[in-house]
Amino acid sequence: MNKEEVYDKHEYLLYAREPVHIGSGDYQLGSVDNKIVREKGSNCPYIPASSLMGAARTYCGYTKDNMECAGISSSEKGKENCGQCEICFAFGYTKEKGNESRKGLVTFTNAQILLFPVYTNTGPAWITSPRRGRKFIKNMDEIKDNLDDNEKVITSLNINGEKINLSWLQFEIIPGQDIKLKEKYSNENIIVEEIEDRIIVVSDKVFSRLVNSNLEVRTSVAINPVTGTAEDQALFTYEAIPRTTIFEFSIIFQNLEYYFENQNKNDIDNNSIKETVTDGINLFEVLGIGGMTTKGFGRVEAMEIGGGRG
Repeated sequence: MNKEEVYDKHEYLLYAREPVHIGSGDYQLGSVDNKIVREKGSNCPYIPASSLMGAARTYCGYTKDNMECAGISSSEKGKENCGQCEICFAFGYTKEKGNESRKGLVTFTNAQILLFPVYTNTGPAWITSPRRGRKFIKNMDEIKDNLDDNEKVITSLNINGEKINLSWLQFEIIPGQDIKLKEKYSNENIIVEEIEDRIIVVSDKVFSRLVNSNLEVRTSVAINPVTGTAEDQALFTYEAIPRTTIFEFSIIFQNLEYYFENQNKNDIDNNSIKETVTDGINLFEVLGIGGMTTKGFGRVEAMEIGGGRG
């Protein structure tokens, strides 16, 4: 079997229909108590692959009516993964009785921010940077060469003026620069026309600062279950990535025939595994990912933008 036939890589966009809170597990006193996870190098928020994969596996249990193999009730006495269904093949399984385990055929990547919404003096806009925008902007090399000043930006906005406010910061606009999207991103079903015409490219150094200063911060208070009133001294704040943020991630599907050559597959093939995973991630828009999904958080829409072998 050729190397090109070992796996399929499919690229996806995530469009945040609601704010997304993926907690870091840290609780600290300060301006924000519950912080969200961030990349170590850029300090930008992201969605970990484990959050995407865990939610996808759980939701596959609903679509396949197989709660045990989705991990929802496999911890109950006498219940375990079957090792013979699409969910087990896709995400891996462990069978305690037979002392058997196998890793899954599906690999998720972290979801990184491609376009982040900010308020400007001309209305809402979406910022990106050369490092992140290279994935979907065709002429990014040309743009990057002209974007050597942290106080300047390049935009697709039609603005009568030389400056623009991004939140509380003002930037100078570099004139005469167009932003051209790659064909697979210019489909209006993927990036709506309003977003495509309102993209702003800032420097990589400024991008992280703008993102972190424009995160959504909410305040809540614990409720006493007996009295139904607020608990004394139980006020807390938490961060969230705002709605309309656009992320990018990939799913790698390893070839079933390559890894399970001599195993009974019960009429399962590569297409049925991909359909199972796709059914799971399609429920992100309904059931959400991350924390506080019962409080209006976490609903994201997954859109496939490309794929192929190798």
